[in-house]
Amino acid sequence: MNQARINHRIENRMNDVDHRLTFLEQTFKESFEFIKEHMATKVDLQELKEDLSKELRTAWKIDVASAKYEIIDAVDRKFENRDHQIRTIKSTITSFHPTAFTK
Repeated sequence: MNQARINHRIENRMNDVDHRLTFLEQTFKESFEFIKEHMATKVDLQELKEDLSKELRTAWKIDVASAKYEIIDAVDRKFENRDHQIRTIKSTITSFHPTAFTK
């Protein structure tokens, strides 16, 4: 009887080991498939990241160009205003003193 109990325990342990090995094998296969899919996704993500970087660089260039244009436009308007102010001041002074700006 003792031998039968030992054999039964050994058989149960072997079944348990087989079950665990089957589980580990299945887990390994699923993990491997996941890794393969993940690596493909990683490549896709890298391509998307590069495309996004290109688009952002283009958008950044457009933003910089727009900012430069706004600065140049503001400077031009400022000088136009100053030129207008200078002409107005000269005109006012000349109206009071016609020879003020002649040499």
